[in-house]
Amino acid sequence: MRSRLFIAFTAVILITLISVGFWIQKNTVQEITRFAERGGFFGGDTIADSLENYYLEFGSWDGVAEYIETSESSKFMLLPGKMIPSNNSSQMTGNPSNQQGQQNQPRNNDFAIADSDGNIFFGQAHLESELLSDDQLEFTVPLYIEEEIIGYLIHPGTYLPDRDYINALGENILEASYISFAFAGSLALIFAFVLGYFLTRPINILDKAANKMADGDYSQRVQIAGSPELTSLGETFNNLAESIENHRKSRTAMTADIAHELRTPLAVQRANLEAIQDGIYPLDQDSLSLILEQNNMLTRLVEDLRTLAQSDDDELILTLEDTDISTLISNAVEAFQAQTEKKDIQITFEKQSELPLIPIDIYRFQQVLNNLIQNAISYTPENGRIDISVEKNSENVVMKIIDSGPGIPEESLPHIFNRFYRADSSRSREYGGTGLGLTIAKRFIEAHGGTLTAANAPPSGAEFTISFPL
Repeated sequence: MRSRLFIAFTAVILITLISVGFWIQKNTVQEITRFAERGGFFGGDTIADSLENYYLEFGSWDGVAEYIETSESSKFMLLPGKMIPSNNSSQMTGNPSNQQGQQNQPRNNDFAIADSDGNIFFGQAHLESELLSDDQLEFTVPLYIEEEIIGYLIHPGTYLPDRDYINALGENILEASYISFAFAGSLALIFAFVLGYFLTRPINILDKAANKMADGDYSQRVQIAGSPELTSLGETFNNLAESIENHRKSRTAMTADIAHELRTPLAVQRANLEAIQDGIYPLDQDSLSLILEQNNMLTRLVEDLRTLAQSDDDELILTLEDTDISTLISNAVEAFQAQTEKKDIQITFEKQSELPLIPIDIYRFQQVLNNLIQNAISYTPENGRIDISVEKNSENVVMKIIDSGPGIPEESLPHIFNRFYRADSSRSREYGGTGLGLTIAKRFIEAHGGTLTAANAPPSGAEFTISFPL
């Protein structure tokens, strides 16, 4: 990539230099000629512009003498150092240094003006006649309005270089330009190489790290300094690498958890079947009930995994019905009445009057209720209490389930909805869970557009909050 970037920079530099060189070569002699013919070598171009503007404004040369005298002196000032040739100066071409010392220095405003017919009407004192000769016309600056000649500007010391001199001057300028181009181009190529190195270095670092990640090394991180764009790209790569690594760890852990969950009921079934086969256990209803219980546990685990897979692929199908959730909550509380009475747990349900109907999947929501209430019963000690409430605020319908158990350890709160996560793994077998119930419950609520959160309620106990947007 670095070589391609350097080639691109080189192409841009060469195209730019060639374009500028072509333009200079095409226009240098033309511009020098125009500059010379306008009297630029002695400052006549400025005077010529002023005179042309005067004629364009007034339409004639009447009053031009007063205009020159009343204007700023610098406006009609010729450059110093020009020699005044005689009226027979037709041979005055070539290098002006050859003419030095032949005449006296003129004053800076010693110039004359002739009309389009060559009649001199201003500055005659410095010339030998009132009419320009053909030879003198070669040393004048024509004055134009569009393409029409309106007069001539005559400088007694005017030096107008011939074509050979102009061509030589143009060649010298072109030669100096080419040397400058060569130097500037070389310097630009050096800078392009250095700049290409520093621009591609972060990309090369990212490329190497990405290749290592493709080979399975997900611990790759990069440190990129420079422009905000490159820094942001490096941070994005690090976040992506961290996310992939966490997903890989989660997948590995989930595979191990699934194997662990499957191993226990399978081992129990195998042990019971072998005992029956060996005649240790009789083939009766009790023995078959124990095996069937373990089979049901396997069935629930497989179903939970299938539900999570559907949720991950956004294939979870909901059958929504406008429902009064307070009725569903009351039915669920009644269904768990036997368990709460057995542990002497007081369970209460308070609802706000006139709750709106909410579009929900009744079967899925019952699963969530059963899971949350069963968890609350499991972790609430005897003589404890479970409080369930539902109310409406300006934006949501909010349901809360608060128990008086030990609560959730602070370090477990961020992970409580992770699959196969148990805040108290030592008690997991006692309550027979798979570690997927809360994960599935959260997915169900989020599929309805709501939220499910967990927190600790003072002074002790866990608090689960379900919120449905209105």
